[in-house]
Amino acid sequence: MRQKILAAVLLVGVAVALGWYFLWDRTQGSLVLYGNVEIRQVDVSFRVDGRIAQVLVDEGDSVRAGQELARLDDDLLRQQRDQTAAQLAGQKAQLLRLERGYRTEEVEQARAAVARARAVADNATINLNRVSAMRARNAISQKELDNARSSDRSARAELRSAQEQLDMLLS
Repeated sequence: MRQKILAAVLLVGVAVALGWYFLWDRTQGSLVLYGNVEIRQVDVSFRVDGRIAQVLVDEGDSVRAGQELARLDDDLLRQQRDQTAAQLAGQKAQLLRLERGYRTEEVEQARAAVARARAVADNATINLNRVSAMRARNAISQKELDNARSSDRSARAELRSAQEQLDMLLS
């Protein structure tokens, strides 16, 4: 009998809950509030890093999409622009020099360097021949002969380098 009473009370409770759910106007239960929403922090982003130089709006101002809110300090960007412009000017000057060719003074300097290197190389060859003859008679040490050979090779390398520099200027 207890179970029947419990089942009946439970059934009545479910019926009341369902009735209340279906019969009650749901709009009466919605909550409407009025007031202001205050934002204390706003994240603003820029395409580049930098220091903010000027803020153009105040807290509470209405803004629209795309409106400028702040400006970055552009000193660093101006310096980079000026440096790049200077590099460009230097590159243009070098291109102009390459297009016009080398000045006659530069060619003459290269010819003089070849003549000097040839004279040094010829002297080193003469010295090597003299030292070789002396070494054949055991008049000097092997070290002096090695030094003369080294000087001759070095002088020949300097001559080749100077000649290649002149060839580059002439081509």
